[in-house]
Formats: sequence, C-alpha cells, structure tokens
Amino acid sequence: MKEVYNFVQQHRNMLNIVIVYTKEEHASDEWSLPNNYDIATHRVLKDRLKASEIFKNEFSYWFETSTNGFVTHLLMDNMSDEMAVDFNSTPDRLFLVDNTNMKIVYRSIAGPFGALKTKPLIPILQKLR
Repeated sequence: MKEVYNFVQQHRNMLNIVIVYTKEEHASDEWSLPNNYDIATHRVLKDRLKASEIFKNEFSYWFETSTNGFVTHLLMDNMSDEMAVDFNSTPDRLFLVDNTNMKIVYRSIAGPFGALKTKPLIPILQKLR
C-alpha cells in the first residue's frame, strides 16, 4: 500500500482515488493468517462497515486530506460481493480508469503478490496527459 500511496502523492494532480473495501479475504472464522485482524466473515452490511472502519483507521494516512494533498474515497462492495467477483479484486488489485471515457486502462494482476506495483502505470499516465 505504501508504494501506491507514494505514487499517488507524486501524481495527485492527475488522479482521483477510490478504494473499494470488499469481502474479508482472510476472515478469522475461515482462513485467518497469523498476526492478522480478528475480522470474521461479513454476514450483514453492518459487519462490512465496521471492517471498513478498521481499514480506514489502519491506513489513516490515505484519508488525511489536509496533509496528503488529495482526497481518497472509500466505498464498500455490496453483500453479494459483486465488485470482488466481477473485477476479481481480492485480496487486492489495482485499476487505473481513464476519467474521460470511464474505461479501465490498466488492471494489475490479482494479488497479493505484485498486484500493487506502480511502475507499469507511469507510461500509461504519460499517454493520458
């Protein structure tokens, strides 16, 4: 996440940031990881909202508009996990959308390994200028 944050800081005048919180990939009642948060599978929207607040607190630097110079929007997937399924976005994935036509111009590999690399975005942003 820090690499993406630094990239956004560098190119903030060209980017609108949206983070979509989807299902909990390593839920404590399913496939938990050591040293992970104790977040169970979201059963109702209130569970997902609570988990997204934990995310927002953990990565609060993304949401400190006065210090980071950009606005980050945090959205949540619905309880049918449509976003996670349609975009194969779990556990994490990076997308770049051209805001002139709302088309995806970059889609990283599905995470967790290598999904949040920003180097491939540089030539794409240069073309969009």
